[in-house]
Amino acid sequence: MNRQKAEFTAPVIVPHDHPSLADHFPSRPLAPGALILDLVTAAYLERFPQKRLVEIIHAKFLKPVTPAAVCTLTVTRTRGDRLVFDLRDAGDKLLMNAAMRFEKL
Repeated sequence: MNRQKAEFTAPVIVPHDHPSLADHFPSRPLAPGALILDLVTAAYLERFPQKRLVEIIHAKFLKPVTPAAVCTLTVTRTRGDRLVFDLRDAGDKLLMNAAMRFEKL
C-alpha cells in the first residue's frame, strides 16, 4: 500500500449510455480500459485544470468496471511529478492502477 498522502479523491461513474459500451460487450457491457483512463484523467483535470497529461507510464486493469458503477479514484503523488491513480469499487476492491505524469500548461 502506498503510504504517501493522497493528493485528492473523487467519485468516478461510467455513464450507462456511453457509446463505447454498445460494442464492449453487447450482452454484458464492460468499460473499455481507454474509457476508464479517460474518466480518471478527466476527474484529475477537473480538479487541476492548469495541468495537462504528458505521459501514461503504466496502467493495469485488475477487475472489470461495469456501467453506472460508483467508483472512487484516489490520486497520490510519488516521486517527482509522477502520480498514481487507484480506482476502487464500493467494496474497496482495486479495479485499476495507473501511473501518469502531468505538467503545468
